[in-house]
Amino acid sequence: MEFSGTEDEIRRRFAKEGKVVISVKKPSPFNMRQTVKTDEIAAVFTNLGDLLASGKNLTHAFNDIIPSLNKKSPMVPILRRVQELVSQGRPLSQGLSQYKAAFGPTVIGMVIAGENAGKIPETLVTMAEHILQMAEMKKELVKKMTMPAIMFISGIQALFVNAKFVMPRLLAGQAKGATNTSVYLSLMKTLSTVIPAGIILAVIASAVGFILFKLYQEELEEYLIKVPVLRDFIFYRAYFVAFSSLANLLSVNVSPVLAFGIVARSANFHTVRKQFEEAIRRLKAGAGYAGVAEALTSLSSVERGMLQGAVSVERIEFICKRISKRYYGMYMGRMQSLGPKVYLAVSVMVIGIIILMFLGVVLPYMKMSAGGVPQ
Repeated sequence: MEFSGTEDEIRRRFAKEGKVVISVKKPSPFNMRQTVKTDEIAAVFTNLGDLLASGKNLTHAFNDIIPSLNKKSPMVPILRRVQELVSQGRPLSQGLSQYKAAFGPTVIGMVIAGENAGKIPETLVTMAEHILQMAEMKKELVKKMTMPAIMFISGIQALFVNAKFVMPRLLAGQAKGATNTSVYLSLMKTLSTVIPAGIILAVIASAVGFILFKLYQEELEEYLIKVPVLRDFIFYRAYFVAFSSLANLLSVNVSPVLAFGIVARSANFHTVRKQFEEAIRRLKAGAGYAGVAEALTSLSSVERGMLQGAVSVERIEFICKRISKRYYGMYMGRMQSLGPKVYLAVSVMVIGIIILMFLGVVLPYMKMSAGGVPQ
């Protein structure tokens, strides 16, 4: 069986029922998420909200939505299963809960709140806007990094192919006509061995680093957040997502404690999750939003001051929206400032590769054509 929450929360939950938990197995960090397009999810929820608002029931609304999707879309079997459960009298949230990897805890939590408040159509539309906002940030990151990534990968591939296959052949042809071994030939021969080996080792090291990060993410995060640039990217994005989710959850009458709990469980970084779990403990202890501000230690003094000024749920919803907007601006600003630096670093690397290829491929070829060997 699958349950959400920390190991201690799960053990306490079963202890109240008089059951003993022998062990709690954590989900594998390498589980693959279901590949459902974010835009498609948002479109489905928007259409569903509009159809429900027009007076249709859930079962009939699904009958209108499913034919509008591509037959090969992974959303089709998901929606058919959700429709089947709904037609049996089960709530929409229960159907979506079977696909947590596709929809996430924030979406499911908002649907539950919408059902309890009798505001499903409005909740679905709000949820679609939230999903699109998250997707927009991801698209901006991809847009900024796509060209540097293509340049970097293409340069590395060209360097590997030339060092591994082209340079050795050209140098072998030069060596046949050489009366003695030149320093140039020795250097090029060394590079034709060292460069491919270095690239292969770098790829292996990257793969090992990724695996180690997945296995020991909590421990490694303590070191990553000490690097200013990485710290900014981690917290700017994490706080934008967290406070945007909080604002949307509170807008559909989710209680603050439950809203903070949903955000904590959906956090991708252990550091952020721990901060929100501490915020929940302080809320439950009656420390109010001043306690929340103290728990979220990575907030700036301005955002902490904003939280300390919250005196009601309506006020905290507005403040969460403002904090979310602030961190969105800071994240995008960081992306804008980092973009030219990434382009410069990749351009310098590509120029270095071109020079190396000239020395190791073009120059030897020219010398061979002229019948000489560079000394």
